[in-house]
Parts: sequence; C-alpha cells; structure tokens
Amino acid sequence: MEQGRMVIFEKTISQNVKLLKISRRLHREMSERKKLEEDLRSIRQAFLILKKAHQKVEEELVRSYRHAGLINRKFSVLLDLDRNHYWENKKDLTNHILDIASNLSQADAGYLYKEEAGKGFRLLNSKNVKKKEVKRIKFLEEDELVSCLVEEKAIMKGDCLDYGCKIFDMNKLKHFLAIPLVRKRDGRLKGFIILGFAKKKIIDAKDVEFYDVFAMHAAAALLNAGVLA
Repeated sequence: MEQGRMVIFEKTISQNVKLLKISRRLHREMSERKKLEEDLRSIRQAFLILKKAHQKVEEELVRSYRHAGLINRKFSVLLDLDRNHYWENKKDLTNHILDIASNLSQADAGYLYKEEAGKGFRLLNSKNVKKKEVKRIKFLEEDELVSCLVEEKAIMKGDCLDYGCKIFDMNKLKHFLAIPLVRKRDGRLKGFIILGFAKKKIIDAKDVEFYDVFAMHAAAALLNAGVLA
C-alpha cells in the first residue's frame, strides 16, 4: 500500500516537473516571440523613418533642380535683353518684356505703362486683361501706388487693398509686384510694370534683387528701342 502511494507520488512529481519544463519553455518562447515582435516594430519604424528621409531628399533634389533651372532662365532673360535686337514692331518688344516678367513671376495679370507728358502714365501693353477693362485703365494718374513709384523708384510689393489703384479694383487682384522703369541718365521714372496675383504671392529678398536687375535691363531695352523716351 505504502509502496503504491510512493509510485503515485513519484509519477505526480515527474508530471509536475514535465509541466514545469513545458511552462518554462512556453514562457521562453513567448518572451522570444514578444522580443521578435518588438524588433519587427522597431524595424518597421526605422523603415518608415528612412522612407520619409528618402522622400525628403528627393523633394530637396527636385527643388534644387527647379531652383537651378529658374536661375538659368533668369540669366538667359537678362542676356537676351542685353542683345541688340532689331524690333520691327515696338509692341513686339513690350510683349516680350511683359511675357518675361509675367512668366517668371507666374502673375495672373500684367501691365506695362509709360510716362505720358502731362497725362500721367499710358498703358502700352497688358497680359490676361479683357479688352473692355483695358479702355478703363488706359491712363493712370498719380494715385497712391503711382505716387509711391514716382517718389521711391524702387520695387514695390504688397496687398492690393493697401494701395488705391483702379487696376486692382477691376481685376479683383489680391497681391501685386510693381517694377519701376527708370532712365539711368537722370533717374527719372519713365514707366513701370505691374504684375497682379489672384492669391498672395511670396516674394523674398532674392526675388527683389533679381527684379531690380531685370528692371534696369528692361528699361535700357525699351529706351534704346525708343519705346520709352
């Protein structure tokens, strides 16, 4: 009887030992699986970070190529204005200059005015402006914007609502860039280009520097061609 109990006891201990070993093995496997899952999550997170970094690098490269392309276009524009073209039709030159300014700035509307003795400034050419509107803005007297250009003879930019000018009211423009065309000999304002934008346009210091140089070259080309006197 006693011997039978011992056998049962030993079997029970043996089974418990086996169960304990199985439990430990399962616990170890679960721990390893948990660690593998954590490692997998870390790898996935690292992959996402690398993917975002790669996308950012690609975006920076695209921006760099675009910037380099824009710089090349700007240099080519200035060189083109410096060449002595023979313009059979003076309007071809005003079209050319206004197209350059509008395309580079991606303006929604463009206007080129020249000084008209005793009458203020007369519209020479326009871009993306309806014919019926052209008649109403054929002449600009010295309103707030024009007065500032005459006085400052410098690049101006800002919100249209801050300046009284009928051009802005008619075309529902939100933002503008004004480029003075100055005669170098006496520093007199002989005309100007106004570029209008339907949405706010970010024009930084480098842009202003370029448009300053562009204004000098455009003014020289128009004066040499006799468009501006």
